[in-house]
Amino acid sequence: MKKLIAFLLVVGFLMVAAQARYPAPGDYVQINCAKANSWHSYEGTITDIKDGLICLNCTYASILINDKPYHANLEYPYDVCIGSDSVDNLYWVED
Repeated sequence: MKKLIAFLLVVGFLMVAAQARYPAPGDYVQINCAKANSWHSYEGTITDIKDGLICLNCTYASILINDKPYHANLEYPYDVCIGSDSVDNLYWVED
């Protein structure tokens, strides 16, 4: 009986540790996307998640094309939607 209880406790701890966190509207995140010869990084608050898109109120963006920084004339904040299939990394940023 003790072995069964110990086994169930171990399984329970593993299930809790394996739960993933999903992004939700209101989360402040950084999203990185790699494309053919470029790397895009966006940081901002998630405004909406639907139809395979993650939409941000972007407060910072960085783009590298052929390992050289590209600076677009953007006024922050601006809204951007990113296809969820193109997201390589998503990090939660501390406020």
